[in-house]
Amino acid sequence: LDILRHSKDETVHFEISDSYNPGMVTDSSNALFVLMPMRLDV
Repeated sequence: LDILRHSKDETVHFEISDSYNPGMVTDSSNALFVLMPMRLDV
């Protein structure tokens, strides 16, 4: 994930409820990253 490249911390926290809602990634420096779901019809 690109998010891990931007965080300087060794530990990040992922919060994901389901495949339809956005998720959240935080680190100890209070940086907040939002994960937006994308559905692809293949």
